[in-house]
Amino acid sequence: MKKIYTYIFVITMAFSINVISDERASYGNCYLALGYIQGKLQNKIDNFVDGTGLDPTKMEVFERKDKKLYFTLGIIDEDLYKSIKREGLTTENMWCTSGKGYETRYNLDSNSNLIVTNPKKFTIRNKNDYLNVLNSSVDSSESNSKNNAIANSQSSNKDTSNNKISKATLEKIKNIGYKSPLPNCLEETPTYYKDWEALFNEGGAIDPNKLNNCQVAVAYDGKGEYADRILFVGEYQNGERYGDGVMIFTNGAIYDGQWDGWFHGDGVYTFKNGNKWSGLWYDGESLENKCKSFGFNPGTTYNDRCQEIMFDEYSKN
Repeated sequence: MKKIYTYIFVITMAFSINVISDERASYGNCYLALGYIQGKLQNKIDNFVDGTGLDPTKMEVFERKDKKLYFTLGIIDEDLYKSIKREGLTTENMWCTSGKGYETRYNLDSNSNLIVTNPKKFTIRNKNDYLNVLNSSVDSSESNSKNNAIANSQSSNKDTSNNKISKATLEKIKNIGYKSPLPNCLEETPTYYKDWEALFNEGGAIDPNKLNNCQVAVAYDGKGEYADRILFVGEYQNGERYGDGVMIFTNGAIYDGQWDGWFHGDGVYTFKNGNKWSGLWYDGESLENKCKSFGFNPGTTYNDRCQEIMFDEYSKN
């Protein structure tokens, strides 16, 4: 009998240790998982995070015994997850996981570096929390990833009065000091900073046929596919952004540089926190950041040369 009790005690302790050692979600909850990578190589982390198009500071990352890193958006109620999934608000790569086997918790900083000390826990309490995470995207792609499309479709019927240009944003515009030798596309296109806020409030569509070999300031109403941006001032060719220009985004970021529909050529994308991606861009993709994933640190001759080679190769296709 003593042997039986000992055996039961050992099994119970082993089970308890296993349960306590991982970070599994409580009953009725799960982690909203985005995917995983093998190992902790920085270039792999950078590539994965860039692929999600989401703000890395909104993620919880977990390491398992097999050294896989799982990227999540935090805890979510299982019924809430099922609800937003039925509404078509999740992406095909998302799933709900118990977190079994998750051992070490990390956060990420704005540069996707792992934060080991005192990692935060994130909880998605309702649909608005979820959509706010999607709206925190720092992806620069014009093609609207599903993340942005989902968030934008939900915000299209909301009051956007809080998206008006703030004094702080106007000051940023003034500091940019954008100038173009091209004539204004439209008579009503404002030339002075003080008129831009009025244009933003008016909104309205502009006939693309009038936007050719000229410059324009376009203010957005913060709805639908334009929910991520506030203002563009720059050059147009054949109804498309082409040449030099500046765009102010609702998340506080600014892109100042060359365009061919979207970021294309030499430019600087400044995040709200002051971090920057600079150098060459191709169809919305930062080649500086791409070359960083190959091990060439930004600001070095190697990274600059890598950007030039990649831009030339992409342009041939």
